[in-house]
Amino acid sequence: MMKTLSAIAIAMTLYTINPLSAYACSGILDCAFGWSERAEISADRDAEIARIEADRDRAIADAQAEQQRVIAAAEAQQQQVIEQAQAEVERIRQQQFATEADRDVAIAQAEAMRDQAIAETQAKAQQYVAMIDALTREKVAGINSNTETQIAALQGTAQIAIAGVTEAGNAERWRIGGGWIFSIVA
Repeated sequence: MMKTLSAIAIAMTLYTINPLSAYACSGILDCAFGWSERAEISADRDAEIARIEADRDRAIADAQAEQQRVIAAAEAQQQQVIEQAQAEVERIRQQQFATEADRDVAIAQAEAMRDQAIAETQAKAQQYVAMIDALTREKVAGINSNTETQIAALQGTAQIAIAGVTEAGNAERWRIGGGWIFSIVA
């Protein structure tokens, strides 16, 4: 009888010392260690983190696609200006002038205007591309910051939930252990 009581007392001591959860479980080992509750909290957290990261990746891809679309439109507009300037030079070359010198002067002026238009267009396009690139980087940084904040909050919530499971298990374990000790003593 004394051996049985000693074995029960040792088992209860070990059971009450372990501060893991002891409720919402499906088996004796699961009850002793709270595996299902903790696993469920961790799985929910991991699924939510994966969803948040997928949303972040989708938003970044959308921002980069928009950047590429805007840059392509700017490059098309730049090409149109260049083609118009080239067409003007060709039109002047085809005109009839009183002298060859007048023709050469008009062509030189048209080419100078063309070169100036091309330079201005390229400078504006570079500024525009730089501005769009900066806006996209800022947008991506905001998306990443928001994602990191959401993940940190989610992990904090999961830690609080796991701590709650642990505390509830501790209290339940002491209640069960106290009941067993009272039953054994009484």
